[in-house]
Amino acid sequence: MAIALAIASGKGGVGKTTVSVNLALALAQAGKRVVLLDADFGMANSHVLLGINPKLNIANYLDGSALVSDLIIEAPYNLKFIAGGTAVNDILNTQEKDRYKVIRGMQDLSNETDILVVDCAAGGADSTLDFVSASDQVLIVLEGEPTSMMDAYSLIKILNQEKGVKKFSIFINKASSELEAKQNFEVFSKNLVHKFLDARAYYAGFLPMSKVLKQAVIMKKPVMIHNRKSKEGIAFQKLAGVMLKAPRNDKKGICFFE
Repeated sequence: MAIALAIASGKGGVGKTTVSVNLALALAQAGKRVVLLDADFGMANSHVLLGINPKLNIANYLDGSALVSDLIIEAPYNLKFIAGGTAVNDILNTQEKDRYKVIRGMQDLSNETDILVVDCAAGGADSTLDFVSASDQVLIVLEGEPTSMMDAYSLIKILNQEKGVKKFSIFINKASSELEAKQNFEVFSKNLVHKFLDARAYYAGFLPMSKVLKQAVIMKKPVMIHNRKSKEGIAFQKLAGVMLKAPRNDKKGICFFE
C-alpha cells in the first residue's frame, strides 16, 4: 500500500529541500517505488537540485491542461518527480479546492507507488498544513539553534492543535556531531514538544555541517547520485532506513492514499 511522507520545516534555509531530494533518492536506491512531489507551490526548486528543466508542473494539472500522469519526470534510480509551479504560474497562494485536487490526484499513482515524498513549503502555509495532515508520516527538518527550534515547534503546535497530527520524526541539520544532534533533539522534544503538546517527537538522525552538500546544490548534483559513499550520503541512507520504520499518524479527513 502506498504511503505519503511529508517533509516540512519551521522556516526556510534549513535544508528541507536538500533533505527531500536526497531522501527520495535514497529510498529509490533501496528499491522502493518513489514519487517526489515538489509541493512548495510558487517557490518550487527541487528540480534545480535534480538538474531537471520540467516542461510541465503542478500548475498545468490545476488548470486542467494536463493529467497527473503527464507531469511525471523520470529521474535517476527510477525516481519519479513532479515539479511544483513558480511565481510565474500564479499559484503561490493556492485555494483549498486546489490543494484538495492535488491530494486526490495523487491517488491515481497509488498502484505504482510505494512512497510519495512531499516537499512542503517552509513554515505554516495552508498548503503545508493540508499536505502534512493528508500524509501518513511527517519529517521535520531543523537546525540546533534557538530560532530554528522555535519555528519548528510553532509549526508542530499548529499541526497538532489544528490538524490533529501527533507523531513527528525530527531530523537535525548542520550538527557538529551526532552527540550534539541528539542533545539538541532532547532539548527540543522534552522541553517543548512533549512538555506542552499532545504529540510525540522521534529522533530520525542528523546531517553534519558540510561543504559537500553546499557544493552539490551549486553543481546541481545531489549527493545521493554523485557521492553516495560520503558521510552525507551515508546519513541519507540511514535516514531512509529510519523513515521506512517511522511511526505513522492516524488518518483523518482527506488523505493522499486511502
